[in-house]
Amino acid sequence: MQRLWNTLNGRRRLLQEALAVAISGRAASAAGAPADGAETVTVRTGGDQVRLSVQRFGRGGLRYLSLHENEQTSVQAAKAVLARSPGTLIELHGQGRRLLNFREGPQRLAFDPNRIFTEAGSEMTLRHWGSFNRAGILAARQLREAVLSLLEGRPDEPVIALHNNAGSNYSVDAYRPGGVHAGDVQTLHLQTGQPPDAFFLVTRMPLFDALRQARFNVVLQNDHPFDDGSLSVWAQREKRAYVNVEARFGALREQQAMLEAVTALAPR
Repeated sequence: MQRLWNTLNGRRRLLQEALAVAISGRAASAAGAPADGAETVTVRTGGDQVRLSVQRFGRGGLRYLSLHENEQTSVQAAKAVLARSPGTLIELHGQGRRLLNFREGPQRLAFDPNRIFTEAGSEMTLRHWGSFNRAGILAARQLREAVLSLLEGRPDEPVIALHNNAGSNYSVDAYRPGGVHAGDVQTLHLQTGQPPDAFFLVTRMPLFDALRQARFNVVLQNDHPFDDGSLSVWAQREKRAYVNVEARFGALREQQAMLEAVTALAPR
């Protein structure tokens, strides 16, 4: 039964990803050059290249990571917060879309860059997008290694993942009892007056408590979440502090307020 549940759960997640691509893909802006003064890490993916721009704001602070290039509300909110607080913004630059598309000879391959942080997750996303071959496996592995090299740090230093959703396809309701992701939850806080599409997913109880007390929706991921290859799964396995900041596309002020609360989580 557990294997059947995991299979069904995996299929639900892939359907959610496909829906997110359909809803938000057209909303993406054209891929721009990394911000002035940013360090650039170039990663080869098949016959193409993607860039990871690393922009530092002052000294110290947390690292904020954007892997889905079409989710620009989250990036705008992070830049507004980092203009006043120290930290580092890491952005993936590819084609301005949620998926990373690349060429290998005459083939067009694709995968979700937030589903490559475990071998099982990499295989799942590559198979889903018809790209499970040597070139796809190598491209996913190279990008994973490049991203993780930029996230090395103290286990108690939270990695902040920046994400947007369309509300209808993903919200905190998915983590409530009976929800699609209920099996991934250790504990859940639903804040009265907060929209369900604005929430945090974290890997440590102190982070959960701090953000609950700040009056936000918060999910504490359990020790054995479904392995979809996402960065939160990697963080759980590596016992790394992690915060996923989710808000609806276009909800800039809302996500900025969420990120303001996150800046207080930096280790002293």
